[in-house]
Amino acid sequence: MRCIGKGAESAVMFCGIMNLPPPPTKFTKFNNNLLQAARETCKESMAEAVHEAVEENEGGRDIAVAVDGSWQKRGFSSKNGVVTVTSVDTGKVIDVEILSKHCICPNKTKHLQNCKRNFVGYSGKMENRALRIIASAPVYIPRRVLHDDLRIPSIPNQIRKNSVNFQKSVRLHSNPSIQQQTDPGPSTTYRFPHLATQCPSLFPD
Repeated sequence: MRCIGKGAESAVMFCGIMNLPPPPTKFTKFNNNLLQAARETCKESMAEAVHEAVEENEGGRDIAVAVDGSWQKRGFSSKNGVVTVTSVDTGKVIDVEILSKHCICPNKTKHLQNCKRNFVGYSGKMENRALRIIASAPVYIPRRVLHDDLRIPSIPNQIRKNSVNFQKSVRLHSNPSIQQQTDPGPSTTYRFPHLATQCPSLFPD
């Protein structure tokens, strides 16, 4: 019931309508059982996903992956974050890392053994930290450094280059109607006023 935003009263009403025994008042025991089952299922599923990704890569373990991070709350103020690694070939998750800044220890300088906090710092850096943990990397190297070392243009620069080439091809197009799309036209509130004024000419009445 809590998964759909309902509380204890709704659970009692639902059980009464369905002629079921009343729901338990303490969920800790059941939550622990569900957590343990979810962990075991997660490990088995990811192990199988890794095996499939390796087979898809003809036995090679150097597989292409996509890394994505998410937070419990927006604005990089969340105390909990998760990073998933997904195989590009199979589209299945092969690894996951959870980071948390939440601490319930009474003494913040001396944490308990079962303390869940495993990250300290700015929440926006959780993704980088988790990637280092997953890849067992001692340091995190920004993407711009890799692009500079490999002499590969950055993504923004490549987008600008493609945009400039596209605009040049439009001006030199053999179709006059398409050439007109480079004309700014009258000033309007649209971001691309020439598209708002010139595109209708492509579809005459």
